[in-house]
Amino acid sequence: MILKAQEGTLEKEHNRTEESGRVQAIITKIKMGDPTPLQSTKVRIKQRVEMAIKEVVKETEISNSLRISRHSSLISQ
Repeated sequence: MILKAQEGTLEKEHNRTEESGRVQAIITKIKMGDPTPLQSTKVRIKQRVEMAIKEVVKETEISNSLRISRHSSLISQ
């Protein structure tokens, strides 16, 4: 049990170190004038925002549809 817990902790630490290394590499590229990391980050953010907007639109359409059906059922009564 203790060994498994230690393995998990070591793995998390390794992942953190690896991620930190990637972040440092990106920072170095940006400092050297390479716009690629910024562009890819901008693209990822844009994709996330677009997905969030689509989700909100979908939820709004469903909500409006339910509201319309409720109104029409009230009118028909």
